[in-house]
Amino acid sequence: MAVATDQVTLTVDGVSVTVPKGTLILDAAKKVGIDIPIFCSHSKMEPVAVCRMCLIEVEKMPKLQPACAVYVAEGMVVRTRTEKVEEHQKGVLEFLLINHPLDCPICDKGGECPLQDQTFQYGPGASRYDFQKAHFDKAVPLSDRIVLDRERCILCWRCTRFTEEISGERELALIKRGVHTIIGTFNDEPAQSPYQGNWTEICPVGALTSRQYRFISRPWDLDRAPRICPGCAISWRRSPTRRRSAKLRPGCSGRGPAPPAGLHRGRPTKSSTCSSVSSARSCSRPTSTIASRGSTRAIRRTWACRSPISNAVITWLSWVGRR
Repeated sequence: MAVATDQVTLTVDGVSVTVPKGTLILDAAKKVGIDIPIFCSHSKMEPVAVCRMCLIEVEKMPKLQPACAVYVAEGMVVRTRTEKVEEHQKGVLEFLLINHPLDCPICDKGGECPLQDQTFQYGPGASRYDFQKAHFDKAVPLSDRIVLDRERCILCWRCTRFTEEISGERELALIKRGVHTIIGTFNDEPAQSPYQGNWTEICPVGALTSRQYRFISRPWDLDRAPRICPGCAISWRRSPTRRRSAKLRPGCSGRGPAPPAGLHRGRPTKSSTCSSVSSARSCSRPTSTIASRGSTRAIRRTWACRSPISNAVITWLSWVGRR
């Protein structure tokens, strides 16, 4: 009599791995150090397999299968680096880059962009597209904290799924159809969600950007300092990023940094909300973006002050910093 077990053994690229039932192929491959490229998949949200980047070969299945949406089975044989899979990955990236703008030198996601990394690792060496790109609106304000660049969006649905499954507000939606599909708010109303900062973090490209961090710095210029959030009983971890002692992105080290306070008419907003994807429904700690002493250069850059009162504040901070 066979003994019932909750474990499943399969083979991924010739490596045997045992995982619990209900595990996705993507997670099983990750357990043995095999990388499968993804854009739409997220461990905190339900799989949708819309980006088609993670398609792999599964023995006895005639077509390529999405690793982020297919669950493991006993004796399954998975191949992730076959000629057919590599050809498909190059094709998907080539299609994604057809209308994607060459904004990498100025994009806030530059240096931490999955699209950059996967194009370098899995994509074609050159484009065969000789036609004019389709253009969309750039710098679309979704709120006083978030700016959307529709030309960079690859329609992975991460942001829309977050507002539906995690925060439950459903403020973002897919609008129109086909090649004209865009991301936006209902009736172009300003977003009110206190978890907007998570949108910029889960976006795999530089489509959703923070007004506070926009054109301010690069990832390699930032220093991360792990902290424990004292704002609630959960005590989740966050990693605020700083540059020259100025807090630029008050974030968490879990599944996304906290929504940073944005700029509104050249003045700092009152506060934003500190939250992570894993605790979006339970943690809501007000945070601010006040820089530490001696960082007046970063304050000038972040606040973009122009009024006499703001200049007086900067003068006073300069005096405090020299003490």
